[in-house]
Amino acid sequence: MTSGQGYEKIQDAIDYVIAAVITAKTPAYVHLYLHDVDTLCHHVGVNHDSVVPLVLGIDAELERLEEAIRGRARMVITADHGLIDVPKPDQALLFTGDPLLEMLLAPPTGDARMPIFHVKEGQRRAFEGLFQERYSDRMVLLDIEQVERMQLLGPGAIAPIIRRRFGDFIAFPFRAATLAFHPPGKPPGELYLAVHGGLSPQEMKVPLCII
Repeated sequence: MTSGQGYEKIQDAIDYVIAAVITAKTPAYVHLYLHDVDTLCHHVGVNHDSVVPLVLGIDAELERLEEAIRGRARMVITADHGLIDVPKPDQALLFTGDPLLEMLLAPPTGDARMPIFHVKEGQRRAFEGLFQERYSDRMVLLDIEQVERMQLLGPGAIAPIIRRRFGDFIAFPFRAATLAFHPPGKPPGELYLAVHGGLSPQEMKVPLCII
């Protein structure tokens, strides 16, 4: 079993890593996840004035970590994704009773930046037509066969179990826009400003630093 350690402040997290490296008796791997930039950007956007100071603070802590473990360990710094701002008017929501939802076996799955649709039998053409009528100004709707031919989910054929999970259609935004099911009881105002999950360079390209 891999042990874990929670933390409330970045400074504490860095202290834990330093201690783990210095006290290690055998070769070890220590993984540190920092959610702070992701969480902040979701709520205020990537260009908010508070983002750069936060990044600079993390940079200073990583420099402190590097100095403390220099000669004992290597550091690999990367991110799991980037972010893109989507203004609220471009965040389309599907509410219960929407005609588009009535054509689906379940609400859209996947991510708001790449929604996946499982369409009821006999409704494919009607669904595609209504989707194009509403959202062709922001998203390209591709059926799963097109997605496979274009290798948008990776090279080679899509495995059967994965194919079932990706349904009949996937929508790919070509600008800053989202589309998601909004469950009953959730206030519409609770929307992230910065999001991820699409194919834009800002969302997909991440740094990789090895020190």
